Amino acid sequence: MRAASSEPTMRRRGRIARPISSARVSPRPVSALSLARLLLALFVPVREVSATRAFGSPAPVASAPGIIAAEGGRFVDPSDGSTFHVAGANCYYLVYSSGADEGSYEHDWVEEVLETSQQLNLNVLRVWTFQDQWWEKERALQTSPGEYNERFLIALDTLIARASARGIRLLLCLSNYWEDYGARETFFFPILFSHDAPTPRTPSAGPSRLSLAGGAIAYVKWAHAAGERAPDGAPLRRREDFFTSRLCRAWFKAFVSKMLTRVNAATGVAYRDDPTIFAWELINEPRVQGDASGDVLQAWIEDVAAHAKSLDRKHLLTVGSEGFYNGITDPTRAALHNPSAGAERLGGDYTRNFFAPALDFACVHMWVDLWLSCDEACKLAFADTWIVSHLNASRAAFDKPVLLEEFGKWKPLRVRDDFFRRALEASTPPTSPVASHAAGSMFWHIDPTDYPYNEDGFSVQARGEAATADIVRGAAERAAAASEGPAANPPSGRSRRPPRPSEPPPTPPTTPTGDGASSPPGASPPSRDASESPVYRSPSSHGSGSSAPGEIPNQYRFDEAVPDVSDAPSRRGEGEKGKRGG
Repeated sequence: MRAASSEPTMRRRGRIARPISSARVSPRPVSALSLARLLLALFVPVREVSATRAFGSPAPVASAPGIIAAEGGRFVDPSDGSTFHVAGANCYYLVYSSGADEGSYEHDWVEEVLETSQQLNLNVLRVWTFQDQWWEKERALQTSPGEYNERFLIALDTLIARASARGIRLLLCLSNYWEDYGARETFFFPILFSHDAPTPRTPSAGPSRLSLAGGAIAYVKWAHAAGERAPDGAPLRRREDFFTSRLCRAWFKAFVSKMLTRVNAATGVAYRDDPTIFAWELINEPRVQGDASGDVLQAWIEDVAAHAKSLDRKHLLTVGSEGFYNGITDPTRAALHNPSAGAERLGGDYTRNFFAPALDFACVHMWVDLWLSCDEACKLAFADTWIVSHLNASRAAFDKPVLLEEFGKWKPLRVRDDFFRRALEASTPPTSPVASHAAGSMFWHIDPTDYPYNEDGFSVQARGEAATADIVRGAAERAAAASEGPAANPPSGRSRRPPRPSEPPPTPPTTPTGDGASSPPGASPPSRDASESPVYRSPSSHGSGSSAPGEIPNQYRFDEAVPDVSDAPSRRGEGEKGKRGG
């Protein structure tokens, strides 16, 4: 998702137990692993959490899990064969804040987010692990192609160690389509764009107030400076050029190699061997606007995913898809479920993208306040059908787990709580109507108490929002209970073939639901008010009781070059919803 401000802000769990404080003294020689644990305990201390503090006590840390794998429609822990359901949240700035100067308040933010996540029984956090062409150079990760900042990498090492000590896994995102944590278009192309270069804000403004930009446009800026041109001879200038540029592809693959082959300086454990890493994500919310075929993004995914898998075959791999259906490969679902006409021409193809053999699970994002202009009952009904249709598409076409990776809701709190309850029930076993492929969910966005940068209105500050915290914790507890022991629903064994363009994806014999596909026999269909179909909202006030901005800015709109969507607001990655992250 993307930030909701014209100056986008940054935005937008199996539990790993390595009890470093309980090591026993042995007369035998100290092993390398024991020494690593001792050093971790000394240099990455974890504060005790009082059961009377905040709003609850943390769950006990589980014991020695393995690297999570995918098997049919479920995640599994190969160490014992148990099913793993994600109960998670997004907090894109954790690595950035982990690299703040010693004594900075940002370290307190990181500690509170980790502590609160443990108290909520969350088992996965999604974070950004890129920071390209950063104006504050000492906190950039990649200042130019192949030039890496060890300070940022040490911050990531430390975050992984601290998350591991709390039994929290991390989903690590490697790039972003949106203008977050990289070179902003108007900043790096002042000649090509008729805008003045924005003035960077001071570091004291906080990471979510800076003129940031997505990883994709930073690579395009570098390729532009190197003299590369598009096939038609035009200079590179759009985010979409990231997916076709020869230099961008080579530089990004080099960055992927750098990250996936790193050895953690805090623990001595190679990233590729560390179960704290839940999964790698190639890019957040990729789009190729105007490409109805979906071929450009598909070719990029298949090539870069194969490269990543050649480096790390142990960890899960995915792409942070919004979940739009393509009008050629999945015309029925595109017509019924895409939130606007034109979404099928944004370059994505949910069904074909996740059929790629190197991708291990599917991701879906959901932003009803930014996509729809209808009442709250309508938005709840859309959430039901959006989630269930993607679960059914996976079950029918490519047989992989489906993670609701981003979703959020504007206040009032009562409205948000109702929406969170519904989204969590639909996306997570045992309450999901398609439990065989429902792998869990991650809400947007968990923040520390009184976090000052909430321009998008989607911040969840659980210590001061007890009802929301109870809903999230309850869903996590139900998911954990459903995960105990070997899965009751083994892989279906269905062959994975992409649907032919001339037909909708095949579905097994089931009872029809309101999602336009099907769901298992006995599943309760979602409740949609047929009298009110969702439509894209135009810029307007958010209404009373909302802490979100007063109107939806232009960056939420689809690219004007895409037909039939000029009045359709869109989220642009993490910067869009006020989230710089997803």
